[in-house]
Amino acid sequence: MVSKLKKIRDKRIAKEDLNAEEQILDDLFYDLYRNRGRVYKVNFFRGIFFGLGTFIGGTVVVAIVIFILTWLSSLLPHNVTIIDWLLTTLRG
Repeated sequence: MVSKLKKIRDKRIAKEDLNAEEQILDDLFYDLYRNRGRVYKVNFFRGIFFGLGTFIGGTVVVAIVIFILTWLSSLLPHNVTIIDWLLTTLRG
């Protein structure tokens, strides 16, 4: 019986802590962003810059891969057709 009461009390304390955490998060959110239009504007520009950064980063990675493949093809004999095929495919 005592252990049941202890479990119920522990659940109640955990629930109160969760409610307190939710209230703190709500207060932080509404203190920073009281205007919904501002939230939408910030998220819009954040999405644009995220997409732009992803595009530029992908371009840099592809350029580095092409550079490394070109360098490897100059070191290896020209009968390695896989690297030549990759280079012609990537160069378009």
